[in-house]
Amino acid sequence: MKDTVVYPIIVHTQTDDDYYFVEIPAVNGMTQGKSVADAIEMAREYVGEMAVELAHDGQDLPDSVYTLPIATEDEVVTLVDVNVKEYIALSDNRPVKKTLTIPYAIDRMGREAGINFSQTLAEAIQEKLQN
Repeated sequence: MKDTVVYPIIVHTQTDDDYYFVEIPAVNGMTQGKSVADAIEMAREYVGEMAVELAHDGQDLPDSVYTLPIATEDEVVTLVDVNVKEYIALSDNRPVKKTLTIPYAIDRMGREAGINFSQTLAEAIQEKLQN
């Protein structure tokens, strides 16, 4: 799997609604965003999520493409880079063994209450990351 890929995208700036349509020709993909910057980020996410799906199927993304298509008056054409390795790492939900120290009384009460310490710790970290 490649660490990073680069693809041209075409952002259509002339739209009838509040969204900017994005084409990603190298992967036959399409997405949209609420601004040009958002559309570019959505294209990056589209390719990253596609990389995750392909990796799970044992496949790879197409090679990077650095040639920009010619833009029309109502298009923005640019390159997006995608850190494929990072997207795949963030989607990895394998359990990881951690050793930690907690007060004896909390350990005892938690075991008596049937608390799953691994699950509780994972939920607490997830909640802290969202705040």
